[in-house]
Amino acid sequence: MIQEIAPKKFDNAYHAKSPKPDDFVLVFRGHGKPDDRILCRIEDGKIVLPTYSELGCEKHLLQYLFSIDETCYFLYMPGDLSAGLFISDIFSFSYEPIRRSPQK
Repeated sequence: MIQEIAPKKFDNAYHAKSPKPDDFVLVFRGHGKPDDRILCRIEDGKIVLPTYSELGCEKHLLQYLFSIDETCYFLYMPGDLSAGLFISDIFSFSYEPIRRSPQK
């Protein structure tokens, strides 16, 4: 479970925080549908999330979620929930499926 990550510290209490350049942003496409996707890249078999500085989105579109040690995680929340960031052409990120089919 995510809270069992000692020696790191998981904090999911609400804090009114502004994103720092190296904080991570969760960007989703889809809304509870089987084909939901998250903006990320895969490096050495690990998921890498975009940082605030890589996205360059406006602060008011982000909602603080939690922190792990000094790194904060934010949710990208556009006013139009059908909108998503279409920046994968600019950066090395792409929208990857959240759910994977079982391996056979």
